Order: sequence, then structure tokens, then C-alpha cells
Amino acid sequence: MTSAVVTELLLTAPGGEVALWRSKRDSFQIPHTGVRLTETAQQAASDLVSQLGMPGGLGRLVAVDSQTVSGQAATVHTYTAQPLTPAQTQALGDAAEAATVWMSPEAAADRLRPNVGWRLRHALEGRATGRVAQLEDGWPQIGSAVGLHPDKRAELESIHALSEYDFVAHRPGVWASVVILITDPQGRVLLVEPSYAGRLLMPGGGVEADTGETPRQAAAREWKEELGIPAAVGTLLATDWVSHPDIPRICYVYDGGILDPDALDQIRLPHPELVAWHLVSPDKLGHCPVPGRFASRLHTCLALRGSGRRAVELVNGRLPE
Repeated sequence: MTSAVVTELLLTAPGGEVALWRSKRDSFQIPHTGVRLTETAQQAASDLVSQLGMPGGLGRLVAVDSQTVSGQAATVHTYTAQPLTPAQTQALGDAAEAATVWMSPEAAADRLRPNVGWRLRHALEGRATGRVAQLEDGWPQIGSAVGLHPDKRAELESIHALSEYDFVAHRPGVWASVVILITDPQGRVLLVEPSYAGRLLMPGGGVEADTGETPRQAAAREWKEELGIPAAVGTLLATDWVSHPDIPRICYVYDGGILDPDALDQIRLPHPELVAWHLVSPDKLGHCPVPGRFASRLHTCLALRGSGRRAVELVNGRLPE
């Protein structure tokens, strides 16, 4: 006898609510479908997405759960999809002869069977961290890149109970990024306006570490991509550790010097990613859509520029106490 294979969809609304199916018996399930012998789990998930006509199509795999239900072995593959409105997921509930209901992730996990609730929690963590949860009856297994509690990880590391590959899988990840501090002769700071963020940012972006790129190389690349003019990346002003519940960030802040009016006139933004650039006086940052920790980072780095001091360490935009 072969084990059953099921694929399910982690559907969320823009506000973060999770979609569940509620049956006539008032039981709750994650939207799902069985996988036929002639198709893969991903194909089954894609078919389920097509039934709804969901914009953006199928997302990525975030969890694989081996479980036993009523003596029958089953493997559940959990995929994501683009955030949806309740109206867009109602068709899924209709197809299953069940109502589609929306609730917070914790409320949804509490309404599901315990092992399914834990699978939902770990699938959400996998989505947030860019990893895949390897589960058995909803619980992470040794080697799972998601879900193992930090205390348990530390315990296993202390007794050398992890293989080399499991050790790497369990280590927490960090995102590396760069920004460049550029001003004009009047001391105004150059900020760019992304089309997707609703705020102003210093030019910069992520470090493509998988290509072997270094932070300084990333700063030069981002300068050229975002401003369209030759890069002149100067000294490192600061590193900034940015706390985050899913993946913390470390940002390298470089001095881009002073651009004169002729150089500023040559800026060519990469549409549609960036829609405008602005010169903002440091004392006016509080009146601009600039996140507080970024403003603090910027003020600190402006003070460092030309001071002769070495690069400093910041935590959430501020000098550590």
C-alpha cells in the first residue's frame, strides 16, 4: 500500500489573516486537494490555484509534513500563494462544499487539529524566512531549516549531536544590505522614492552574496543601477544591525560623497522601481516618510563623515549603550 499525498495552500489576506475551510460539521481545514498518481504535488497545487483564477499563480513550497491519520500514512506539501481577498478565495470553499473563513494565524492554528495547527505555524515561519519546514506530525525534525527552538538547537550543538549539514540548516540566517550616503553642496541628503514602499530611502539594496559579491561591490552596483551615473563609493561609515522577528538584517553604510548640480542632473532612475529622487535637509527628515531608525542612522553617519573616526557599530540605527 502506498501512502497518500496531499497538497494544501497557505492563503493569506493583505492584513495577514489565514483562510480556512469550515465544513458543515464545523470542523476546520487548510484548503487542500489530493494528489493523483499521474501528477506531482506542485501540479495538484497549481490546479487548485487555477480553479480560483488567483492572480500571481502558485507560490513556493514552505513545508513538507509526514503524518499518520487513522493508520494511513500521508505526506502533505504546503505551498503559498499571493495574498488574496476573501472574494477571491470563496470559490475554493464553494468547490469543497465548505465555507471559507478568515482569521488570525494564531486563531486559525487553534481551530485546527493540534498537529495541523503546528504545521500551519511552521509553514508561516517557512514563508517568512524563505525556508522549508521538514515536519513529522506537524513538528520539525532534525535537519529542518524551520521550527527548531533556539534552546533546542543550542543544546544539540553543545553535545555535537548535529551532522555538518544539519548544523548548517539550523543556523539562523541574516540578510545583508548596503546604503550610500550622498549629499549635495548644501548638505541636503539624496533620497530615492521606491514605487512599492511608500517611503523615502537612501540609495542601496541587497548584497548578492550567492554570487560572491561583497558589500562594497554591492554598493557600487546599486549606485549604478539606481542612479545611472558612475559610482564613487567611499569609506565605510557604519554597520547597522537591524532586529527583525523573522530574519535580522545587517546594513553597511558607505560614504558616497558630495554630488554637484551637474552630476545630479545626470541621474537616471530605473523605472518602475524608483519613481523620484529628492534632496532633503537633515533637519527636515522628521517631516518626510523616513522610518525612525533610518533617520537615526542617517544623522549618525552625517556626523561621522569627515570626522576622521573609524566606522562605528549601530543597533537599530543607534549607537549601542
